Amino acid sequence: MRLNASWVSLLGGGFLKFLSATWRWSYHHREIFESHIREGGLLLPFWHNRLIGGCTSPIFRDYDTVVVVSRHYDGEIIARIQGMFGHRAIRGSARAGANEALKEMEADIRKGCVVGITPDGARGPKYVVKPGAAILVERTGRPAIPFLTAAERRWKFRSWDNFELPKPFSRCTLLFGNPVLPTGDVEATRRKIEEEMKRMVVEGEEIYGRGPDF
Repeated sequence: MRLNASWVSLLGGGFLKFLSATWRWSYHHREIFESHIREGGLLLPFWHNRLIGGCTSPIFRDYDTVVVVSRHYDGEIIARIQGMFGHRAIRGSARAGANEALKEMEADIRKGCVVGITPDGARGPKYVVKPGAAILVERTGRPAIPFLTAAERRWKFRSWDNFELPKPFSRCTLLFGNPVLPTGDVEATRRKIEEEMKRMVVEGEEIYGRGPDF
């Protein structure tokens, strides 16, 4: 039996509010994000297993942020929790509602919003970028700027993506990657996004003396 999504999200969001208030944030390559957002809306891809960092980081509080979540039960919970941190939700995934979600994301980028997407979600494979992010870059002409959260101390779960949750009072670093511009070919753009996002895993883990988990 599934628990009521409202209660689960209220408890989960409250826990995350408390936990995230203890994290000590720092930012790498922040100027990349800030220079490009002044020119218009942006697509920010990030890996599904780093979803918590993307949802809770205070750097996005002053922007109109939209995050894509699935239409499943867990997506409803995530959407409600993200709302507690000031993010709007677009419901859709590669399996359900993809076309509608792409249209909404395209419209939001053109309006100047920051649109977050987990291109390997919601069911994987881990660290494999699906075409949606590349399609948006090609349609809008706006760059994708991948970002990644690395935590000094964290829990890693036995999920398909080894989902991560920073531990209390952990140092957390949010890194912005190099912009990925339209190439004129969706598959070529998709590969560039994936390569940059995987490079960022290496960079982020090196901060805390670790290697990548792929």
